[in-house]
Amino acid sequence: MAIILSHISALEYLSSDQVNLDDWAINKVRDGWWLEASPFEADPDDLYRWPDEDPKSRKAAVGLVSEMGLSTPVHTLVQDPANRYYDKRFCCHESSIPADVKPFLKISNRLFACLPELCFIQMAQVLSLQGLIALGYEICGFYSLRQSGSGICRRRRPLTTAARLRSFADGASGVYGAKKARRAARCVIDGAASPAETSLAMMMTLPYSLGGYGLPAPRLNHRVGCLGQMSGIYASAKDHMICDAVWPHVVVEYDSEQEHGTYKAMEKDALRRNNLSLSTAILQATKNMLTDPKSTDHLADLIARHEGHRINPRRVDYESRKQSLRKELNEAHGNTWLHLV
Repeated sequence: MAIILSHISALEYLSSDQVNLDDWAINKVRDGWWLEASPFEADPDDLYRWPDEDPKSRKAAVGLVSEMGLSTPVHTLVQDPANRYYDKRFCCHESSIPADVKPFLKISNRLFACLPELCFIQMAQVLSLQGLIALGYEICGFYSLRQSGSGICRRRRPLTTAARLRSFADGASGVYGAKKARRAARCVIDGAASPAETSLAMMMTLPYSLGGYGLPAPRLNHRVGCLGQMSGIYASAKDHMICDAVWPHVVVEYDSEQEHGTYKAMEKDALRRNNLSLSTAILQATKNMLTDPKSTDHLADLIARHEGHRINPRRVDYESRKQSLRKELNEAHGNTWLHLV
């Protein structure tokens, strides 16, 4: 008999230090809805069943999950409502995916976790559209928010990609949450390395209806060539830089107090700007620019000017929608979505 971690509990596990992403069988190229994780050793018919009412079996199952240190209640998946397990430490959800489709990652012979793409659809059932997009940026990015709710994040490899989220949701027609997940996945950009980069990208690129400025999507943490190195104008140890947000004609670098507050870091940032300024326009974004509406407007106008794009929302409620987006981002980056399910 097996237990399947789902919703936020599965994402919490997949983002933890307990998972070695290099060992994932699912890192192979995957197309469409019919995905496979590592081979199942448990009986497929038992995958959705909670341990039966035998006290020893139930105690062993509870102990197995408790040892993982996940936040409670732990969310699990069942196919049949009759198999729900009633315990204050657990929250059982009825699966709406076909019984013969099992997009799960094997943890042990008796324990599985839903793949990130399925978790994205599950979280669509409880998050706002903007909150779901922010979650998409996180699981497709290089960071994971801690449960402290402080907005501090740790580095990790991406759990999936925006293309996989879209492909999975496209194939999940009829599954509860899939329609909303498809819309959200179209707005997700791969490669964010911090909540600030997610906020920057979402505010700049989301459509007017969601409170964004409707700018074209940039490449996040993208490699940019340094003209000075290639032409010999400026001596540098590298012929490229990894930049936070890269549009065709402008680069935006975010300066955070957490990562760029030391003298060496600021000196490194100055060198980066000097190198990049020789080959492309570069703008600096700060925390104040992302938190102050007028400063954000100015930054968006500068990017739009470089890209030959016109910001013209023509919505009477546009300002309120921008405020709503800021509120959603503050909630998402405060990690409050851990408690929404």
